[in-house]
Amino acid sequence: MIKAVIFDLDGTLVDSKPVNFLTFNRTLEAFGLSRIDEKTHSLAFCMPARASLAHFGIREEDLDGALDFWMGLLQEHASMSQLFPGIEALIGVLRERGYGLGVITSRRKKSVLRDLKRFGLIDLFDPIVSVDDVKAPKPHRDSLDVYLERAQLKEEEVIYLGDSHSDSDFALEGGIPFALALWGTLDPDLKATVKLKEPADLLVYLEDQEEMGSF
Repeated sequence: MIKAVIFDLDGTLVDSKPVNFLTFNRTLEAFGLSRIDEKTHSLAFCMPARASLAHFGIREEDLDGALDFWMGLLQEHASMSQLFPGIEALIGVLRERGYGLGVITSRRKKSVLRDLKRFGLIDLFDPIVSVDDVKAPKPHRDSLDVYLERAQLKEEEVIYLGDSHSDSDFALEGGIPFALALWGTLDPDLKATVKLKEPADLLVYLEDQEEMGSF
């Protein structure tokens, strides 16, 4: 029986692709590299920040400076990121029904906490597992192991809600159901346990699971 819903952050809870695209390109340009298009950026969007910078050409000796530069731009333009429509209502209903709420993300912890605080959600999610908490981030299952230990839950008691290939692969490797957020994904054909057109659809899926479990 599902007891907790684990959310990805970017592309699932928060519509951050526009600001990420803008600031990532500005960072590349600041370090003498060419801009990338939106389709190419979709790969960077699914990777941990440091890994994405390295993948697109930032030299090893420049990574710390580039990461600080990028994070500064993201903070400067933070108001461009907003919760997806329906997310706040979904969180409220899930809490009313007694579900635990957590986050597993490839973002740095400081950035995660800053955004959740800005949206008034920081006290609603626990545990929050970021790239800083593991050696091997998504799609590896390390983040899930950390989450389950902290939440004192089992694989069969959670569902992961995400939008990317990395999220889908992560759930598959972890042996947990995956709900695809169609409102944020760039690939609606991703393998998923259930595909959600809007956040409220998750409630329907959970209700169906509860009914099946009652027999």
